[in-house]
Parts: sequence; structure tokens; C-alpha cells
Amino acid sequence: MNKYTLFYTVLMLLSINAFAQNDEKPCSKGKVVLQLQCLDQAIIDHKRTRQTWLTKLEKEVEIKQNNTGNTQLFLSFQRSKNSFDSYISDNCQWRYLNELPNSQQAALKYKRCELAVIDQQITILKGSY
Repeated sequence: MNKYTLFYTVLMLLSINAFAQNDEKPCSKGKVVLQLQCLDQAIIDHKRTRQTWLTKLEKEVEIKQNNTGNTQLFLSFQRSKNSFDSYISDNCQWRYLNELPNSQQAALKYKRCELAVIDQQITILKGSY
């Protein structure tokens, strides 16, 4: 990765992060349908930010794997990414089922959960652990 690619990647991350600061609080007022639409948009924005961070880290992991020859590194990263997607679904699904038969409240609960968990992952991806 050359200097320009790294510069533009960092610039893109900063700009996306500035625009993706939607959280569920603005989505907690009004009719349920409007709340659901608001949450849908917030989830799309957060998923975009998450994907940007994952792409950045994936490139860094690939470079490190190529430099060190550690073939386990990229596979472990991919497995972690896939496991987290399953975790989101499983973690939020039980909350949805718990709210049934009120399907509107169940949908709100699922979307709020999904948004919160994605936001947590973004925070973790941003960290230099």
C-alpha cells in the first residue's frame, strides 16, 4: 500500500465517521413506522462505516501476513468477521422473539439491538488493541 492509498483511506474513514454519527436517539420519537425507517437508515450508515473499518484492517492484516508469512492471520480475521455477523443475528433475534406478538415493538427492539451491536463493533475496530 503506497502513501497515497493510505492517505485516501484515512481521509475516507474520517469523513464517513463524521457523517455516520446517527444513533438511535433521534429515532426514538414519532410513529413506529417512522422510527423503523429512521433506524433502517442509521443501520445502513453504521454498516457502511463498519465495512470501511473492516476493509482497512483487512488490508493491514494482508500486508502483515505477506511480510511475516503467518498464514493463520488472515484466516483468523475472516473467521472473526463471519462470527460477528452470526452474533448480531442471534443476539438480536431472541430480543425480537421476546416482544412477540407485538410485531412493531419486536421490530424496533431488533433494529435497536442491531444498531447498538454494530456500533460496539465499530468502536472495537477503531481501537488499537
